[in-house]
Amino acid sequence: MNDIIQPASKRRAKKYDTPIRSDYGLQNNRQSIRKSNINSYEKRHDFVACLGIQRVLDNHKLRSKIAKRAKYQPAHEAVKSSSFDAEINSLDSHFVDSKEGLSFKKKLLMVATYSFAIAAFVVAGVFTAQNMMKIDSPDQQVAAATTEPRLEYDAQGVAQGSYDKPSEIEPDDSAFFSYYVESDSPRYIRVPSLQLYSRIKQTSVDRNGNLNATQNIYDAGWYKHSENLGSESGVSILVGYENGQIKDGAFKLVDMLVPGKVIEIEMGNGDVVKYLVETNERFENSKVDLIDLLKNNGNGAELKLLIKNAGDEFSKIVTANLI
Repeated sequence: MNDIIQPASKRRAKKYDTPIRSDYGLQNNRQSIRKSNINSYEKRHDFVACLGIQRVLDNHKLRSKIAKRAKYQPAHEAVKSSSFDAEINSLDSHFVDSKEGLSFKKKLLMVATYSFAIAAFVVAGVFTAQNMMKIDSPDQQVAAATTEPRLEYDAQGVAQGSYDKPSEIEPDDSAFFSYYVESDSPRYIRVPSLQLYSRIKQTSVDRNGNLNATQNIYDAGWYKHSENLGSESGVSILVGYENGQIKDGAFKLVDMLVPGKVIEIEMGNGDVVKYLVETNERFENSKVDLIDLLKNNGNGAELKLLIKNAGDEFSKIVTANLI
């Protein structure tokens, strides 16, 4: 009967034989919770202290995790929490400073990298410029092409190569106009319509009897054993270059010396002799036969102009009659 009239809570307690919430139990529970929180805080604090600043810097997520846990600390730990937050903030300041230090190092590394790249670019540019300077200009190539034999210079300072390797350095105006010969010798050859103006120098044959051209591709040569230019009869022979090894010669436009063109010869005394072009043909003979070449096939004086390329045989012949 007594069990029946007892409160249900006590009946349940007796039935299960377990204590129900009491002040003592509640106090025990709060103390255990507080103790576990304090232990948890101390563990966190020791963990941060032992981990060191470098670990916090390398793994910033740790700070976020600890701060998140600290957010839910009990109210009675506010003082400890504030000191904990102060330490975290101190670690934050170290993290920011270190981050700025890393940024400066990166900037320094970047500056060093750019400086190295610019220096490499400059060195490459200088090396390229030196190589380009080694690439000879046309005049340097001409000089190199005529280094054997060594270049000589005539009275007007015009470079002279050999008959096999004539010089390709063009005479300047002062050398051209200061060129003088005897009064009865040819001085210049001119074809105004082709802008051909060239000095005429005497030439002969080599030891093998081959007709020589001049030692400069910008000069024409008069075979001195042929008839003098301006004579009323006989054959006068001139030689010249269409091309050198690198540059064009004085007679680069020889193909335009077509019938009807006029060739002017200025003599040493200033007289001008004119020839009218009759033919412009390829020279078929591999070797010049001077005896045959000196034969006059027409009436009156005749001019025969033989053209060649440097290093080759004569390949073209222009015939003209005195007018």
